[in-house]
Amino acid sequence: MDELSRLVAETHPQILAEALREEDALSIAIFALSLDDEAGAKVLSSLPKERRAEVASTMLKMELAPQEMVEEIRSRVKERIERLSSKVISFGDTTQRLARMLSRMPYEQQKEILSDLDARYPGVSELIRERSFTFEDLKRVSDPALKLILRLVSKDARSLALALLGASEETRAKIFRNLPEEAVQPIRDEMEALGEVSARDIQEGQRRVMMIVRRLEEEGLFDPRRDIVERGEESGDKD
Repeated sequence: MDELSRLVAETHPQILAEALREEDALSIAIFALSLDDEAGAKVLSSLPKERRAEVASTMLKMELAPQEMVEEIRSRVKERIERLSSKVISFGDTTQRLARMLSRMPYEQQKEILSDLDARYPGVSELIRERSFTFEDLKRVSDPALKLILRLVSKDARSLALALLGASEETRAKIFRNLPEEAVQPIRDEMEALGEVSARDIQEGQRRVMMIVRRLEEEGLFDPRRDIVERGEESGDKD
């Protein structure tokens, strides 16, 4: 990824949209094509709906462009992005930030806030729950609580295998240590059989696992405030 593609990837969509606002379709098409595919996709996504098709259509007609013209457009848009970025402070993904803050609050207060948010913005509480406790957080769950979770999760061998393919070594080791003995080899076999999988498949596997975790939470059988332990608090984490 070149320097400008990285800059675009790290720029907030609203700033990118403003930086491109005065550019015509040809200039935007050239700018997007001069970046790597991921950054180019972000350029298209940042445009108003009515301009996306126009720019995409222009891109289809282009195979060559004068080097001087390309460099001028890249320089102009880059300068605009940097100038606009210097005037704001980005708080990042505020949904993720809020989720992390809530996870550090007393559970009853979490529920009150999420209930109020859901009344104002239906469905948002589920999104926050998904981000406040993720598959990787299972490595912080106490062994007894994790064993309970895995007794249910291991029944869906494919989803767990997919989830584990994208897990850190620490999380993977913790889960295998707490899986029912009869489930260990089938899960390993499933992981081997899956081979290379897409990031989307891994995310779907982890999502399915976490759906079971949240169901246990709703039933009162799992409580993150009670069942998450810090490193070294239980002997099982010292292996």
